[in-house]
Amino acid sequence: AAHLILQQIFLSSIINSSEITMLTKFKTTKEEKKFAGPDFDGIATALIALYHSKVKGVEEFTLFDRFHSQILQDSEFSKKPQVLLIGQYSTGKTSFIRWVTGKDFPGMHIGPEPTTEGFMCLMHGPEDIRLPGSLATADTTRPFAALKCFGDGFLTKFQVSETDAKVLRSVTLVDTPGILAGEKQTLGRQYDYVKVVKWFAERADMILLLFDAHKVDISDEFKKVISALQKHDEKVRLVINKADALATDELMHVYGGVMWFLGKVFTTPEVKRSYVSSFWDERELQNPELSRFMEAERQKLIDDLETLPAGGGVRRVNEFVRRVRSLRVHLLILNHLRKSLPMMGKEDAQEKLLRDLDLEFQKVARLHQLPQSDFPDAEQYRLLLREGGYKLDELPKGDKEALDNLTTVLDHDIPHLLRHFAKEVGGQEEFVITPSSERKGWLNFKGLISKSHSTEWKRRYVVCQGGKMNVLRKAEDLAPKYVYSLANGSVGALPESPCSFCIQIKGISEVLAEGKKTSKKKEETEIVQICCEDADDMSLWLKTFQVHCCTAEDMILLQKMEEANLALSNNAPKSP
Repeated sequence: AAHLILQQIFLSSIINSSEITMLTKFKTTKEEKKFAGPDFDGIATALIALYHSKVKGVEEFTLFDRFHSQILQDSEFSKKPQVLLIGQYSTGKTSFIRWVTGKDFPGMHIGPEPTTEGFMCLMHGPEDIRLPGSLATADTTRPFAALKCFGDGFLTKFQVSETDAKVLRSVTLVDTPGILAGEKQTLGRQYDYVKVVKWFAERADMILLLFDAHKVDISDEFKKVISALQKHDEKVRLVINKADALATDELMHVYGGVMWFLGKVFTTPEVKRSYVSSFWDERELQNPELSRFMEAERQKLIDDLETLPAGGGVRRVNEFVRRVRSLRVHLLILNHLRKSLPMMGKEDAQEKLLRDLDLEFQKVARLHQLPQSDFPDAEQYRLLLREGGYKLDELPKGDKEALDNLTTVLDHDIPHLLRHFAKEVGGQEEFVITPSSERKGWLNFKGLISKSHSTEWKRRYVVCQGGKMNVLRKAEDLAPKYVYSLANGSVGALPESPCSFCIQIKGISEVLAEGKKTSKKKEETEIVQICCEDADDMSLWLKTFQVHCCTAEDMILLQKMEEANLALSNNAPKSP
């Protein structure tokens, strides 16, 4: 009897455990709402959602902020383009900002001695105000909250200045303290100057290195700062200031000397774009031989600043991709270091791994077929591991799901966003959709208002053309089951829907009577929901519906424009 009782308990435990396993499997395999660009009104909000859903959690788990960069704030995705000014003291950075803005601004002080003692962000505002660093970083609507990590010693030397200047409506200017020579650069500073510059450089859209044409000697401290900008060299531009007082041959020697020096710091073969002039308003240019050239250089700089907002979307995506690639490499490095430790003698093995860290990076690069340029500096990484007192076997371990998420972001989600927001990032639409364009395919379809429709999801074949949406049961059907007039209707993504890739349409339905090929039509306003196959399919269907949902007058106008464009293309001379 005892044996039978134990057997029954054992069998019941198997049944219960299998039920629990099935329940757990159901929960973990339940499909979550998938990411789709049309659910968002712009590239910035889409990147914020993508960052929170697939990237931020991995960063927090793998201590990414300790080895690379702080966790991003939402305001950093929607900020205006930033221009970072760096130079030795008395190179004219503050005078340059005054020339660009065309006016004095709060906190401005110009002189031959080191005058700018802290970091200043100049932003647009209706009136002149100054905000200390503690208040500026506490305001979550400004992209400076992460600067708190540098401590009160830095915040006392940081401020935000607002003024009403035209150029500031589209860009933000960041002025930095002049770099001094020797121990004066670090003496009395309660923060790491190079780390702060790197923080701003990661988030800047353009970095201007200012040089004084009369003082081309470059200190070791300035060289160290420029070396920290190596990963952002595509943003760097050169400004050779105070050049109008030099003779033409002298200016050529100065320009050559600066280029020779930067060639030793930046390892890329491309020549940095430069602006050679005197950027101040106090007096006219002194060198008559080069006055036309220097005026053109001034205008070229202004033009480049004005075009920054136009390329802001693509630069934002580029920085996001760079960050995700660095995170993936960081995750692979941590996993590799953990696996490389033996069961015995871990301390000696850890010391050897850290000593040969550059070789370990090469192993990871070969194993996962990644470019060496994606990897961090081995010396700096080694220093962080040692100073942090990390034990390699206790480092976070990234699982396959985290790596797959990052790969999906890079290989699928980002290309999809570039296709959907092609105009915002300066690209071209992959498909041109016109009123005469026909789009058809299978969609999940559900009516919400009409009693003639089931509120359950049905698989239907949809044909959209000429301002109408025809819904058929089968692709080979000759007559549609429902016809929707989309003119004067409305269409939009439905991000609040629990279903992925969902679109909601409001139009006039023409319901055909059952079993009759020709009959009277009953018209009523109806809201329907459509679920597409994937994000790209949703993007194309949404843009198609938006074209067909315009008013009847707009539809006629669009058709005339399409006919005119077609006539022009037919009459255009053909190339041999």
